[in-house]
Amino acid sequence: MSLLYTLLLTSLRVATWVAWRRAAKSEEKYAVLVAKSEALHAAGKRPAKEMDDFARAAAYHQLGAVVAQRDAQEIRASKKADRAQRIEAAKDAVREWKGRKLPYYAGVVDAWAVSILTQVFQPHVAELIVSHVREWVEMGMAMV
Repeated sequence: MSLLYTLLLTSLRVATWVAWRRAAKSEEKYAVLVAKSEALHAAGKRPAKEMDDFARAAAYHQLGAVVAQRDAQEIRASKKADRAQRIEAAKDAVREWKGRKLPYYAGVVDAWAVSILTQVFQPHVAELIVSHVREWVEMGMAMV
């Protein structure tokens, strides 16, 4: 397996983990807002003799603000979960490409990068590495 293919899979795994972590945090915030809205809703349903009209209006105003926050947070949480699912699907698709063209082309790019680096740092070794890379690429193209 080539270096670039391994780095691609590793970066997709990290991105998947980060995306799921963000989705979980967003769902936790949503759960807090749900609990807060339920508490405000219960507080607003007290009997009329316990609350005057202004207090009831203030309670409903607070409830409306929390419900708006809750709905916005629900949308954000679902978007983050969808994004995490898309990243995970991309990771799975790349993993399923194992044995197909992607790892081989990544290997060609790896070899090319090594040849460039050796040309920069050790020019006398570069010609040998480039000739080997060309042979590998020609053998790979003959197989396809």
